[in-house]
Amino acid sequence: IPKGWRVGKYFDLVTLHGGGTPSTNNSEFWTGNIPFFTPKDCGQNVYTISTEKNITSLGLKNCSSKLYDINTCFVTARGTVGNIALAGEKMAMNQSCYALLGKTNEHPYFIHQLSVKVMEKLEKQALGAVFSALVKSDFNNINISIPENKVIDQFENFMCSVYEKLLNLTKQNQKLEELKSLLLGKMAVEF
Repeated sequence: IPKGWRVGKYFDLVTLHGGGTPSTNNSEFWTGNIPFFTPKDCGQNVYTISTEKNITSLGLKNCSSKLYDINTCFVTARGTVGNIALAGEKMAMNQSCYALLGKTNEHPYFIHQLSVKVMEKLEKQALGAVFSALVKSDFNNINISIPENKVIDQFENFMCSVYEKLLNLTKQNQKLEELKSLLLGKMAVEF
């Protein structure tokens, strides 16, 4: 452990937040403009910028999720357990995920990298077994090396431009995919 660092627990730096789903029987809660993150929305990109489903403001008020900021780290807790994504837009999430935030809601890039490493540790501890679900207690026994605050700040400043570039490239790729679909649709009509 480098000088000035210490051994601690994951929850010394991170808080775990849950989500919830508004009633699917009420159409006023759905097809709004708020992205609604579920395990299905966790792709191969670092960022998730669009989701399969969207909810309305009324739907958000009627579920136990809050609206999470850009760069919130999500981890899937059911379904495909242990997948991690960063919110590329403000979004809510369902109960099959956790939002991982810094204790002071700072350092999202550090929290993301730390969470990726913690999930790798959890997978190794499972000894090849498949997680059926990820629960809060799974994180309790994970020891981590905790850097000095100035090191975390330096990391965050350094990585800011890298993550901004990743987010911009993800948005560009989505626009190109939309354009490709549009062009292929027009070509199919013409032939």
